[in-house]
Amino acid sequence: MIYVLIRHRVANYSAWKRGVMGAASLRKSAGETSFQSYRGSRTPNDITVVCGWTDMAACKKFVNSAELRVAMKKCGVISKPEVQFFGEMDDLTVKG
Repeated sequence: MIYVLIRHRVANYSAWKRGVMGAASLRKSAGETSFQSYRGSRTPNDITVVCGWTDMAACKKFVNSAELRVAMKKCGVISKPEVQFFGEMDDLTVKG
């Protein structure tokens, strides 16, 4: 599994969330398999997104696309996104 982590600030979380949900089919058709968002505890409009992908090339193509930049602007993203790509994840959760 491939992961991309994106951090950015939004003008309004509720409006951003509606826009993200409205673009779900766009993301899925590009190859995204999961999407989680995290809000800052002190600054709730600071968002961290972690998305899962099966293919790094498709992930990078989508993240660098003009289509995504337009969608982010429509959703109210007001800062330059910080983007990191990850090739693996180990779940080190202690069970039981």
